[in-house]
Amino acid sequence: MLRGNRSIDEVFNGAPDVDVENLEPLELGRLSWLQLNYELLVGDGYRTDFFPPGLHPTDPVVVNLQVWDVDDGPAGPFRLAQVRLTCRAGVRIRALQTNSVIDGTDEARRRLSSGWAYRPVAGSIDFKRFNNRWSAEVAVDGRPVLKGHMSLPQPLNAADLQHIANMNAGMVDGEALLLQVEPAITTLGVLRGAPVLENFDPEFWNLGDAKPGFPVIGAGADLTMTLPPVRFMQDPVKSAIHGTRKVA
Repeated sequence: MLRGNRSIDEVFNGAPDVDVENLEPLELGRLSWLQLNYELLVGDGYRTDFFPPGLHPTDPVVVNLQVWDVDDGPAGPFRLAQVRLTCRAGVRIRALQTNSVIDGTDEARRRLSSGWAYRPVAGSIDFKRFNNRWSAEVAVDGRPVLKGHMSLPQPLNAADLQHIANMNAGMVDGEALLLQVEPAITTLGVLRGAPVLENFDPEFWNLGDAKPGFPVIGAGADLTMTLPPVRFMQDPVKSAIHGTRKVA
């Protein structure tokens, strides 16, 4: 099984400080969720170049462009955009977050960052829902970094949507660790459609010269979500079998 070969310094560049002790669940309530999936075009490199040695890239690597639109909650309303790359931790399918943008209060950024290692980059996220498309546009300091939509949505059974846990890079007491973030999700309704990508800034999303390539699927959903306390962390250099530890 292939292992990642990206340096730990690169993977954890900009990773937030995280306190996983005595963490309380964060209930986000009902939200809108959009994801556009593409096969990753790796440019002049290899698919191992995007992961630390403790993770195994899938074949192909699928890039998830994901947006949440949270109406309300303990941290107030916010929107989050994240880019993830599919991989395996041991035999389990996971997705490594490469960067995220949060459009909301300082409290929302603080809680998502310090508890679950979502990167607290402040930006603007425009999210719209229409009968014939769901769209999102993300900018940071006026710089467009992501724009896309799901076109011609068609309903699916809610049980058809499967959610993949994140592996988020965080600093825990000064140690670089991958946090397994497993949102508790109830899908209330789901649509599928064609993903359409209008703008993507690979440098901002820490992908170098790689970019989304062949479209796979777009999906939009109404769901409820709670972020439970982190249960497991992994040494990014070691395999999941040897490097995973349980949070006390």
